[in-house]
Amino acid sequence: MKILGIHSLTHDSGVCLYKNGKIAYALEEERLSRIKHHPGIEIEGKPPLLSLSWTLKEANLQLKEIDKFVHVGWKGDKFMKLDLARDRFRDFAKSLDPDTTRTSFVPHHKAHAASAYYASGFDDALVLVVDGAGDWTSTSLYIGEGRELRKVDEYPPDQSLGFLYSKAAKIIGLGDFGFGEGKMTALAAYGTQIHGFPQIIKTNDGKYTIEQDYFDHFMKYKKENGELTQSQKDFAFMVQTALENAIIDILNFAHNKYGKTKIAFSGGVALNCRLNGKISALPWVDDFFIQAGANDCGLCLGAAYLGAVESGEPITKMSDSYLGPDIKDEDVGSFVKSNKLRAKKLNDVAKACAELISEGKIVGFMHGRLEFGPRALGHRSLLGDPRNIDVRDKLNIIKQREPWRPVAPAIVDSDKQYCQLSKATEFMTKALPMNELAIKEIPAALHVDNTARVQVVRNKDDLFYTVIREFENITSIPAILNTSLNSKGEPLCASIEDGVKFFFTTPTDYLIIDKWLIEK
Repeated sequence: MKILGIHSLTHDSGVCLYKNGKIAYALEEERLSRIKHHPGIEIEGKPPLLSLSWTLKEANLQLKEIDKFVHVGWKGDKFMKLDLARDRFRDFAKSLDPDTTRTSFVPHHKAHAASAYYASGFDDALVLVVDGAGDWTSTSLYIGEGRELRKVDEYPPDQSLGFLYSKAAKIIGLGDFGFGEGKMTALAAYGTQIHGFPQIIKTNDGKYTIEQDYFDHFMKYKKENGELTQSQKDFAFMVQTALENAIIDILNFAHNKYGKTKIAFSGGVALNCRLNGKISALPWVDDFFIQAGANDCGLCLGAAYLGAVESGEPITKMSDSYLGPDIKDEDVGSFVKSNKLRAKKLNDVAKACAELISEGKIVGFMHGRLEFGPRALGHRSLLGDPRNIDVRDKLNIIKQREPWRPVAPAIVDSDKQYCQLSKATEFMTKALPMNELAIKEIPAALHVDNTARVQVVRNKDDLFYTVIREFENITSIPAILNTSLNSKGEPLCASIEDGVKFFFTTPTDYLIIDKWLIEK
């Protein structure tokens, strides 16, 4: 069966194809449009036509061959004359399936929940969704049992933990919605408790209430100009702590009530790696899953899963996130020659890459299929030496990032253990406490609080795994620095052209695309 999951309403729109019993393709529109967080129909943007076209072409399918179209969001009502966005939404759905006999619509939060639960491989779990808002819901809790998802709690938009966090980040000058939240998570590690800070989120027996005058308190910490103050860093710490306390209270109460020991987490707030590290450390948690596209880009994945469940199709867990366009050797060679680039074809890509990194060079690294989700996971990455603080600082300069922001390590299992690797994920979604050996050997990969957003790399057939192993052979260090291959405000590089443009407009030392080493 062939099922298209489509997210076209809010930000981070995209398309996912379920085919032959598994998720075959998933792609965010931003990767092709080159518009960060590509806006959808509801926010005066466009439906994901580029990712839709690519998916159909790649799968060698036509629209008439799709068995089911599953759209995310309430379709509205044709009598709602003033709701032009929903009217455009329905028109888009009809453009794919004119008689709509193959079309269904699923709620925003249920698609989030499905993207986490079915991708996890769990058959029994608490499923928590926390974001800004979607279809008038901001937080929801589901119970996953077998193939069933049952909603047991929800909160309206005026109780949005996601919006509260986004507003806090904007107040202290870290960026607008979708751009400042990750920075604030990092900044919180530099703060300490503010005595007398109001209780902006009250919790009781698994329920929370946001004080509606919280924004008035936030204004006291508004950034006017200049550098961030210690007071603003402390403010970030207090908001982060309030968020953690609210979500952990929900989970603790739900565990006691329902007896579940596994968690699947989704929604934009599920990208908060510091929060996820705290959840992972709860003593009753046996397993904790956050899928790679936990934000709204993952809605298309959840829609495809829900279509498969409704159709009685098999469900397979997400083993990796490499679901987008591939890079082929012949295309790289042709591009190199036609553009007269200074380049050579490598005999041993992994060894050459590892050697450059061990010499303190920063290497852009592109191969295989594009990652799905906001994290670069070794297929469209910028790599460096975790032993060298200067390399981390240069990475932040290349990316035009604040110097206080950390860079994550990608780690392979080894005799050397830098953290409790069993709690780390392939998708770089948890900040974990690192041990003394890590502090000594990979200082550039650690944040100021000695945590790191670890990516564990387990697939021995992946070239990225081999690069880290070669680096270990050279240095005895089973880890490298890994950050995303993109400039400030731009989406992750997807194509050969994107990567070459990035390389020649930044002080990156080398670029490896598939088997080709490109120099300046």
